[in-house]
Amino acid sequence: MREALKEVRDEMGTKYEDWAFDIIEQESGGHKGITNISGLGTIGIMPKKLREELNDLKNNDKYKRYKALPLAKQRSLSLPGVDAIQKRIDELEDIKKQKAGRRQQIIREIKKKLIDKANAAIAEARKNMKEEYIEQIKYLAEVQ
Repeated sequence: MREALKEVRDEMGTKYEDWAFDIIEQESGGHKGITNISGLGTIGIMPKKLREELNDLKNNDKYKRYKALPLAKQRSLSLPGVDAIQKRIDELEDIKKQKAGRRQQIIREIKKKLIDKANAAIAEARKNMKEEYIEQIKYLAEVQ
């Protein structure tokens, strides 16, 4: 697992995501093969400043009152302050979606690398098992 994470970090990581990869590795279990997959949620997260701005905009009293109105009433009103808030919320939501898409891309790449490594390990184990069985058969043939 750690190898797969390191490869993905080297190939896809950015300086802005180093801390996220550090958290994943830091929170890994005591066994070298155990890694905290839930830590992947920290990769591609929208910057704190933008998250706070989005939260503040959504909690704006004027905006909340406007959003509480029925949709038909919202459409008939044109409130300059609310329109500007909605425009910025839409921009921030787009940024959030882009970041989430990047996180999904990284998660897919980690899964792919893990599966590839597991398949390679299985193939190697099968090869070693075949060789071991051949040696055992040769030994049994020599003994008899």
